[in-house]
Amino acid sequence: MVVEGNPFQIICKLTVFDTMKWQRNGVTLFADENTQMTLNEDERGGAGYIIAKLMIRNAREFHTGEYTCSSFGGPGHTVTVVGVGSSIKLVGNFDFDSYKVIEYKSTLNMQCNLTDESVTDSYTVKWFKDGKSISEDSDARVEIKSEENRLVLPKAVDSDAGNYSCVFTHKETRSELRLTFNVVFKPYVKLPPHTSVVEGEKLTLTCTILSDPVPVVYWKIGNKTYDDSEGRVKLLENKEKNIPKGILQIDEVTMEDRNMYTCGASNIASKFTNATESTTFVRVKDKLAALWPFLGICAEVVVLCTIILIYEKKRNKTELDESDTDGSPEQLS
Repeated sequence: MVVEGNPFQIICKLTVFDTMKWQRNGVTLFADENTQMTLNEDERGGAGYIIAKLMIRNAREFHTGEYTCSSFGGPGHTVTVVGVGSSIKLVGNFDFDSYKVIEYKSTLNMQCNLTDESVTDSYTVKWFKDGKSISEDSDARVEIKSEENRLVLPKAVDSDAGNYSCVFTHKETRSELRLTFNVVFKPYVKLPPHTSVVEGEKLTLTCTILSDPVPVVYWKIGNKTYDDSEGRVKLLENKEKNIPKGILQIDEVTMEDRNMYTCGASNIASKFTNATESTTFVRVKDKLAALWPFLGICAEVVVLCTIILIYEKKRNKTELDESDTDGSPEQLS
């Protein structure tokens, strides 16, 4: 238990294979003016262990929670900050819980307000993303509407996801109030409208997906849903984009594989919105389809040659008959 305004420190032992990643209630923390993180390899906590430290210089109510130091999880350390001298808090326009959901090319709009708006002028406001200060100078797309304590980011993309914080600092006491938005990007999914494949060849469908965090991907063929590989249908990882099951593959397609193919993706944003889907119509071409035009041309050539031969044969016969008539005995006398 920590009294508000006092510093506190958490010490954690990590194995040499662990990566230091401080989190509070599952939300990643980043170093700033009030938060210091150190990893001392010289100060070992026993064989095979190193010491990680988290120092908070000025405890505030929002620092209350369970802290963990490793990306592998494990038991946490619970901190409770007490003795808050004011009931003033920050409230935000969350979509659900502590989350804001953005879609591809949509506008991210976050707003923080004090529960007692009459004292708003006593505070200065700054915005941070993943522990780094953001402003209109740092990103040309950012609009900070100071009079409304609002941050606007138009034409959002997946890289705009992250932990955003509004920090209210009292002009006299320098005490801080902080509110964090966990911004997640709703999956954007794209398949071409039509896909063609020749019978007997391999069908490969790559689903273009933008998402943060990494989505859960599923496929549909007609009305049948595939969450994993099954039979001839293989769901493979898109290693280039690190998307599990982002590729559907069928070896040696048959005419029966002609159908509507749908790629769908969901992440935590799906608690607020539906999963995103995109569909392509797969057309399977007869493997002899390319041969028919050639055979047609060959047939035309054969017919044409036959006509020419018949014509030449008849013409030669006519000329021969005329020649015989011209050389008869009656004409010679």
